[in-house]
Amino acid sequence: MNQKKDRRKRKMEKNRGITLVALVITIIVMLILVGVTISIVLGQNGIIDKASEASERTKQAKINEAKQLTIIEASMNAKETTYKGTLAGVEKEVKIPAGFAVSKVEGENSLDNGLVIIDGNGNEFVWIPCTETEYSTRTSSWASGGYTDKTGWTDTQATGVGLTSVRDNGGFYISRYEAGIPETMTDAYVNTDGATYTTNAKKNVTTYAPVSKQNVQAWNYISQTNSKIVAEKMYNKDGLKSYLVDGYAWNAVCRVIQSKTSKNITNSTTWGNYYNNTTTNYEGLNTLFAMHGYNSGWTIASTYSKGTVIGAPKNSGLNRLELATGASDDFKAYNVYDIAGNMWEWTTENNGTYAVRRGGSFNNYGSSYPAVYSHGGDGVGNCDFNFGFRVVLYM
Repeated sequence: MNQKKDRRKRKMEKNRGITLVALVITIIVMLILVGVTISIVLGQNGIIDKASEASERTKQAKINEAKQLTIIEASMNAKETTYKGTLAGVEKEVKIPAGFAVSKVEGENSLDNGLVIIDGNGNEFVWIPCTETEYSTRTSSWASGGYTDKTGWTDTQATGVGLTSVRDNGGFYISRYEAGIPETMTDAYVNTDGATYTTNAKKNVTTYAPVSKQNVQAWNYISQTNSKIVAEKMYNKDGLKSYLVDGYAWNAVCRVIQSKTSKNITNSTTWGNYYNNTTTNYEGLNTLFAMHGYNSGWTIASTYSKGTVIGAPKNSGLNRLELATGASDDFKAYNVYDIAGNMWEWTTENNGTYAVRRGGSFNNYGSSYPAVYSHGGDGVGNCDFNFGFRVVLYM
């Protein structure tokens, strides 16, 4: 009897041992499966990441389709049309130039948010509503942002054609993006197919007209004299003419940004491509860019790259990141991109020898060189890798 009891006891202990091992193995397998599942769902390139990417691609596809429809409509608009909308609850009527159409992209067809128009070639502009007084009045309260009147300097464009156009039309159009290199400028144009290209500093020419398009190489390294010439090449027909942005127009843009958005125009650190911008997720950008360096002297990038930005600017680092036009919505205010940061932008304000540039650049601090900043220390013939420009349209 005792032997039988011993055998049964040993058998039960053996079964319990097998069951315990099986339980441990089962738990381990389950933990592995849970880990794999979490990785599949939450990990890099996981289901959630891929779902987010798919959602973003769908959103971008809708935007591209809406823009393409607008371009087709613009190509068919042989005559000037009008747009009726409300601005701060008041009905307004805005002229839409021949060859343009109001953007069909959501959020771009409202006067309160910044009315976007697109031409048959895909160039984009934003309507800046302002009265004659708002256009011509200087704002002394911007002094904290580095804005000061240049005593004895002139801006004959602003006091002439600019003021007349604003008086007649209740506003003007400004290019939505910094002036970009056109594809026809083959010795300087950088394609965006993912390859790396050698930069070309021979951009200070007057043979071409700029573009106002997203994700193209900003037209830098051009003098104020030549930027004025090429800006005027963009449009000159049907009562519509393009010009280099003037100081009055720049102020009007800053004023409407100040009144219509929450952006700080006297400290633009958080919404411009600046060296001290720690808000923007630079590593998340997929765009055309050039990485310049500074260490007791400049190391100018010899290439542009297309893809994920690596080595984004940091306060303690030495990198200076030049981005394509409109690289992030972080840099957008009232539907206009890069008024703060990325490129210094020439204006027509000058004293014959020197010209004013506005807004700061990618190698500046947004707290020191914000959107309203005005700098007049460069000759009209000077060029640099962070000097660019922008176009305005007067009717």
